[in-house]
Amino acid sequence: FYGSVISQTMSTENIVVNVTRARSGSRSLEPLTKEVECKACQRIYTDPRNLSCNHAFCFTCIVTAAKHEDRGWTIQCPVCSAVTRTIGDLKESLPRNEDLASESEIVKDYMTADENPTTPSKADAEGTLLESKESPTAENEVDEWFDDVDVDHDGKINMSELAAALVNNDWTPFREKTVRDLFSMVDTDHNGLIDRQEFRDLQLRVMFWRKVFDKNDRDKNGVIDEGELKMALDSLGIHLTAKEFSGIRTVYFPHASMKLDDFIECCVYLRSVL
Repeated sequence: FYGSVISQTMSTENIVVNVTRARSGSRSLEPLTKEVECKACQRIYTDPRNLSCNHAFCFTCIVTAAKHEDRGWTIQCPVCSAVTRTIGDLKESLPRNEDLASESEIVKDYMTADENPTTPSKADAEGTLLESKESPTAENEVDEWFDDVDVDHDGKINMSELAAALVNNDWTPFREKTVRDLFSMVDTDHNGLIDRQEFRDLQLRVMFWRKVFDKNDRDKNGVIDEGELKMALDSLGIHLTAKEFSGIRTVYFPHASMKLDDFIECCVYLRSVL
């Protein structure tokens, strides 16, 4: 079961990490924008829709290329020339590519943040790593958190320091196994310590998973139920069969609800089997 859980990559998560690295100067932003660029208008996707050939384009670009027929529309793909025929309303008949839409919004948000930098609120940090310094800029935010978590100021973070800084939305500490899994995920040299770059990677992923968790916590009670978990995984591009979801639920959903640390532990596992 576990080896066959995922058939798709968590590209949205990678977009978050790579765009943030681009903003810090360690990677060019241009290749990232190409990943979410409509091949018709050469701009970042807006409301991307799939044609029958699985190529995606902005809906407005599709409208431009569509030809109206008696009961529907005919669209010739600008990339492969395959013809898509629809019946009825054009927008309703073309499936929205939610993964591309989400990735495009992330890139747009980060580009906007560069043009109009804002100070993150304490509420944005709640449930991830505790924030004690006020008004960090967008570019040094993670470095500020590193300095806060590095209690002994040796330039490295050990597992105990990380565990003390990770909390759920109700301020309960993360479970020990979740902390271990997160630590192992970024401790690539296996020296039992996390350096500044490894911490950046960890924090960016934790921040992203928390945003997904909070977005799907529809009743805002700090936990998610089974339905909300399925929506959260779907938003990550992880579409499980009923049998696969049952297996995930059994391992990572032992109670009637799931806290943030349970969700992150589940995401760490799913990432490891990609």
